[in-house]
Parts: sequence; structure tokens; C-alpha cells
Amino acid sequence: MSKKEEPTKIEPKKDPKAEGYVTKSDFEKFMERIGQQMEALTKTVTRSKKEYEATGENFYNSDPIDGRELGVTRPIEKVSENDFVKTAELEAFMNQKVLIYVQKSSNKEDNPVIVPNVNGINQPIIRGVDTWVRRCFVEALARNRTTRYEQHVPDESQRDKFVMLQNTSLKDLFIVKKDPHKYGIEWLDAILREEAAA
Repeated sequence: MSKKEEPTKIEPKKDPKAEGYVTKSDFEKFMERIGQQMEALTKTVTRSKKEYEATGENFYNSDPIDGRELGVTRPIEKVSENDFVKTAELEAFMNQKVLIYVQKSSNKEDNPVIVPNVNGINQPIIRGVDTWVRRCFVEALARNRTTRYEQHVPDESQRDKFVMLQNTSLKDLFIVKKDPHKYGIEWLDAILREEAAA
């Protein structure tokens, strides 16, 4: 009588392409945590329109909010002894809070919240609401420009010869309402007068 053979156990092969990926359930848990964090952030940053109406306040002319930054801060880079004071002063200047107001957009494709990014830190700014933000994010807004070109024919008798006229403007219009530094307005004016990068 022959011995009954035991079935061979086959270990499932590990797919080398799947390394570094997460399972669907892990991803769903991660997204749920992100959703909870965003909901908590929204509650701390803004009140709902109904809450404003219940108190008789105007939703769009409310008190300015203190903008919350999203991201992870990195360690400060080392600088030489000679440049330390100058660098420290610049760092303090760029970290001052400034009260700004970003204009609402008539373009329905524009987001109601803009998010400038500086050194990996995001700063959500709601259009139409006074917001306190660090000066470095104001610089990001001031340097965020769009350029459009238009054909212009200088001589109507030679329509095949034309020139391209450049029109550069800020992507998101904003107003600085309060700046604690005495040279803050001159600093911003110098940035706005710079030529757009080609």
C-alpha cells in the first residue's frame, strides 16, 4: 500500500513591484485621518455663515482670522558668523505677521482658497476674508504673476509684421491692511516693481 502524499505548501511569492505601497485599508485610514484633521482645522479657522448670521455680523466683513500653516518645519540652516546678524534680522522680518486681504475672483475656475507654499509650508488664505499671515507668504503672493501676450500691428499697411506686447499682472490681487514694520511697504513695493522672471 502506497503512502498518501502530503500536498506541498507553496508560500505566496512576494511581488517586488509592490514594495513601498500601502494596502487599500491603510490608505483609507490615512485619508480618514486627513479628513478629520482638515475638519478640525476648518473649525478653528472659520465660523460658518449661519453662525455669523445668528449674531447679526456680516460674514464677509468679520474680524480677521489668524491663518494656520500646514506642513512640517525643517531645521534652520547654518550660516557663517559674519552673516549671522544680517540673516537673523532677515529671518525675523520675514516671520512678522502681516494683515492682508485677498480679493475675490470673478473667474469661476479660481479656488475660493489660495495656498501659497514657502519652504514646504502651506498657508491657506480664504478670498474675501482679512487674514494674518507671515511676510514670507506675502512675498510668495507678490511674486506669483501671470503673463499674457497680445499681437500688435504697428503699421496697418504691413499686416504681416507685428510685435508681441507683454502684459504681466499679479495672479491673485491682494491688499496689505496692516504691516508692523516701518519699511514693510517699501519692501513690498520693491518686489512688485521687479520685472517678471522670463
